[in-house]
Amino acid sequence: IQAARLAQQATQSRLDALAARLEPHFLFNTLQSVSALVDRDPPRARTMLAQLGDLLRDALAPSESGDVALGEELRLLALYLAIEETRFADRLHVTWEIASDTRSCCVPRFLLQPIAENALRHGLAPYTGAGQLCIRAIRDANCLKLVVWNNGLPLPGTVTYGVGLTTTRERLTTRYGSDASLELAAADGGTATTIVVPAIVQPSTATSSAPSSAPSSAPSSDGG
Repeated sequence: IQAARLAQQATQSRLDALAARLEPHFLFNTLQSVSALVDRDPPRARTMLAQLGDLLRDALAPSESGDVALGEELRLLALYLAIEETRFADRLHVTWEIASDTRSCCVPRFLLQPIAENALRHGLAPYTGAGQLCIRAIRDANCLKLVVWNNGLPLPGTVTYGVGLTTTRERLTTRYGSDASLELAAADGGTATTIVVPAIVQPSTATSSAPSSAPSSAPSSDGG
C-alpha cells in the first residue's frame, strides 16, 4: 500500500510539473498578442487584458486532483478563445460540437487550451482566408474523443511537435499510459488534433458543465 501511495504521489508530482510548464508558455504567448495591439488598437488590447484576467483567475486556481469535468474544461477553453476572437476580430469563427453525454467525463485540467493555441498559431494566424476552428467531443463506448479542427494552412511535409503538443502528450502518457493518444493529421480539408482518453465519470464532477449562454463564453451545442 505504501509503495502504491508513493507511486501515485510521484505521478501526481510529474503531472503538476507538466501543467506548470504549460501555464507560462500560454501566458507569454497571450501577452505577446496583447502587446502587438497596444499601439495599433488600444481598445482591443484593453479588452484582451480584461479577458486574460478572467481566464487566469479560473485557470490558475488550485485543483485537488488535476482533473475536471469536460464541461468545466470547455468553459475555460471558451474564455481563452474569447481572447483569440478579440485578437483575430472577424477572421476567426469558432463552432462547438459537444455531445451532451461527454460533459461529465473527467479530463486533465487545461488539456484543450494548448491544442487550440497550436491550431491558431500555426494553422490560422498565417492563413489569409476566413478562419474556422471547430471543437468536437464525442463518447464512444469507454472512450472520450476530443477533436480540435481548423481550416488553416496545411501541415508541412515534416510535422514537429512544439511545447504545447509535446507537453500535452506527456501529460496523457503519465496520466493514462497506453490508454490515451494524441494525433495531429490532415482531416476534412483542414487539420485536426485528436485526443482519445478513457471515458471516466466521477461523482464529484458529474454535475459540472459549461453554462449555456453565448457561444463565445460557453459552448453549448450538441453533435453534428
